[in-house]
Amino acid sequence: MSEQIHVIYREEPDGGEAPQWTAYSYPVSIYATGSSLAHVRDQFAEAAAFHFEAPELDGIELHEHLERPSGVIDGVFIRVAIDRRTLDREDTARALRRSLTVEQQRRDFIDHAFPTATGDVVVVACTPVDPMNWLFDQMGPYDALHVCVETPGGMVWWNALIHHKATGAEAAAGTPTMGELGLSTDTAIVSDLVRSDSVSHDRPLLLNAAAT
Repeated sequence: MSEQIHVIYREEPDGGEAPQWTAYSYPVSIYATGSSLAHVRDQFAEAAAFHFEAPELDGIELHEHLERPSGVIDGVFIRVAIDRRTLDREDTARALRRSLTVEQQRRDFIDHAFPTATGDVVVVACTPVDPMNWLFDQMGPYDALHVCVETPGGMVWWNALIHHKATGAEAAAGTPTMGELGLSTDTAIVSDLVRSDSVSHDRPLLLNAAAT
């Protein structure tokens, strides 16, 4: 079986110069930088080949994601997977950006957002059929990750997945785990999370060690 790696190519905020790119990965932590997306991709591939001692990355299955600033709230990034559903994910990302331009919704997001281990806030643009395990594989034990999906009518739903070791986890101690919402970590998909949240109205969802 090939080893699966999720690599995230992040476009850093423009500080007045050409945007710089970084790359990081899960579950194995590999880091690279570059002056463009193509450059950082090459740099990451080189670093990964060195790490795995596999010049052509034989036996390594890369799942690639693009992560860009929200453009609405500083320190918030939106992640879009590069796959056959990328266009749908981009639509969801645009819906989230529109939502965050509404003051009340922006304030709700700021009040309920949780940071990753590096201090930024990351939202993953999802489709309803994305497996929850696919999301868990994109985070470490000290991370929180936000899930968003576009709903009928162009509205966007979001919630936070927060690991029990993450910053701010103590504030989420009273919120439910997946098991308490009747969700299986092995078979649940994003639409299951949306349905359970519409009943529980809880935010965020607390993850235990077995989930990541």
